[in-house]
Amino acid sequence: MKHLIGKHPLCLEAMDLLANYQAEQGQPLQALTTAQRALKLSPSASHRALKVAQLAAKCQQPDAFAQAGLTLATHLPIIDVGWIICLAEFSASFEQLYFSLDDPRTRRLLHQTLSQIAQRAHHRLLPAQRPFLYCFKQLLNARLLLAQGKPLKAKRRLLLGLSGYFDRLNKLPSVILADALPLLLQLGETRLIADICQVLKHRDSFDGHSQLRLQALRENTHAFDALRWLESTFKRAQVIRHSQPSQALFHFDAIIHDYPLCSEAHLGRLDCLLRLQSPGLAANIRTSLLAVAMMPLPEALAQWRSEILSQMRAGRHSDPATGGLSVPLPYSVNRDLPPVRIEIWAPLLH
Repeated sequence: MKHLIGKHPLCLEAMDLLANYQAEQGQPLQALTTAQRALKLSPSASHRALKVAQLAAKCQQPDAFAQAGLTLATHLPIIDVGWIICLAEFSASFEQLYFSLDDPRTRRLLHQTLSQIAQRAHHRLLPAQRPFLYCFKQLLNARLLLAQGKPLKAKRRLLLGLSGYFDRLNKLPSVILADALPLLLQLGETRLIADICQVLKHRDSFDGHSQLRLQALRENTHAFDALRWLESTFKRAQVIRHSQPSQALFHFDAIIHDYPLCSEAHLGRLDCLLRLQSPGLAANIRTSLLAVAMMPLPEALAQWRSEILSQMRAGRHSDPATGGLSVPLPYSVNRDLPPVRIEIWAPLLH
């Protein structure tokens, strides 16, 4: 390959083969140099930019990684959904690099460059594609927040990203749906999980990135066993919510123990607490309100929340049972507002 490249210095396919061979032989730095050479000669080749990013992450070379990302965003393919698949694969390399870096300053500089990458991608895309980019960035930010131990903020980012498609999830690319599922499984959002699985069931083809994500989920039998328990427990609690609120409350609390931010369980708990009207429940009410009050929710859950909050205001349940707790207004999405600027490409959960 080296001899061939020496005789034909513009033979890009030979450089690709050489970079792959060097990487397989345990020579990642040499492979990175070769891949960078090929990318410099063909900056519009997104697969070469992704290769450089992958190798740079493996070699812990943030400068090379950032340059590959900027090149990718500048020449992002805008035909079909190829662009968002590229960004999903790029974010996987970011995860590998970001969590291998120990220096906070280096991480901060990487974040700053990734903000530029996001802006370049935004300007590259067509107006009709930008809502998908906004959704994708919110999901990525949610993943990073979860990794930082901030699940409440992560949940809000996740639901904010999906909120524009709650009633039309079939319009979202498979790569977004596949990346959202691990987050939703971790948070216990059963309604959205069921809706997304129903959409994916009717898709007859998937990109490579989505196939890997979905295969990893299928192999995670523990997560789906836990989900089945969650669904059955929730249905059992819903059946007896009106007639046996104390017993239903026991089931909702059991769900919250394992899924501390599950929207359905917190709404169920608030519903039961309203029916029981027991004093001294301020802590439980406050926790459940925090989990659902300021979140965008699917229509059925949003309606349930609206009914609960209306009852709380009408019955003055903020005093004394909630310890003087005020009842916040539910979150509403203003479609006229510009997307929130996100400065982080967050990692994918496995």
